Amino acid sequence: MTSTDVLIVGCGVIGLTAGVRMREAGLGVRIVTAELPLQTTSSVAAAIWYPYKAYPEERVLSWGSETFEIFEELSHLHESGVRMREGVEIWRHPVPDPWWAGAVPPVSAGALMTHCRPATPTATLSSRRSSRCRSTSAT
Repeated sequence: MTSTDVLIVGCGVIGLTAGVRMREAGLGVRIVTAELPLQTTSSVAAAIWYPYKAYPEERVLSWGSETFEIFEELSHLHESGVRMREGVEIWRHPVPDPWWAGAVPPVSAGALMTHCRPATPTATLSSRRSSRCRSTSAT
């Protein structure tokens, strides 16, 4: 039996990912869980991912870029369950590009409001209208 350097509680996407990466780094990993992976919320959950605001930013950007590349690779393996989809952020006021835009290509900034379809009737839109949309595309 190998020694245990790390004990992970839970085998959802976070627990398994952490375990795999630590094993790849040469650590002895033990996972303790109440349910097998296919019985966890992670096996059916969707996610929107982007680099989390943490410090130091330059390291987070590097980690975010590497993570994006791995997700992109996994998206080509049907059995991974990873699917890359385009998303849109809608803001009420103009906003700068996100601090992480350089780590997660491509971010298409500044799409005009005319490209966004309002979900509310036009009569009520003026008080809640976005002046700018941002779309991000993973593929």
